[in-house]
Amino acid sequence: MTNYIYGYARVSTQQQDLIRQLDIIEKYNCTEVLTEKISGTKTNRPELEKLKALVRDGDTIVIESFSRLGRSTKDLIELVEYFENKGVKLISTKENFDTHT
Repeated sequence: MTNYIYGYARVSTQQQDLIRQLDIIEKYNCTEVLTEKISGTKTNRPELEKLKALVRDGDTIVIESFSRLGRSTKDLIELVEYFENKGVKLISTKENFDTHT
């Protein structure tokens, strides 16, 4: 079974640029990178939902910062637990955080 590395990048508005986040994520040689230009306050983030459906046990998700993933501390904790329960490793480069170390 092949383990995949997924990148996820998000900015809050259509006018904002994803380049900085993508440059950081690119260093991890991701199998696929999902991007969104949508406010983190939105509960319906289609690319995040797609990511949640894609990942399997042993996969890795790379994000530039936890602020790009969760809407709030509670939301972030729930997402980390969701991925942990699926056996998915989560790496946040800004916080130098890896759920499997």
